[in-house]
Amino acid sequence: MQELDAIEIDSYQAYSLLKILNYINLEPIYLLEMTCPSTGNIHVLRVPPKIKSAREAIRWINWGVQT
Repeated sequence: MQELDAIEIDSYQAYSLLKILNYINLEPIYLLEMTCPSTGNIHVLRVPPKIKSAREAIRWINWGVQT
């Protein structure tokens, strides 16, 4: 994430919503990063650019289920 100049927009518990400026397509890329509390592994998923909070991104990833 450091090499991509990711900016943390929001966080919630073990989740962070990141924004990466994409100079090729001119549309920023939004990622939800999660650090597993038991293993310490980091998981990253791309989310739509309309999402503006970590909790909203978690709901989107979980098909609308609240956390």
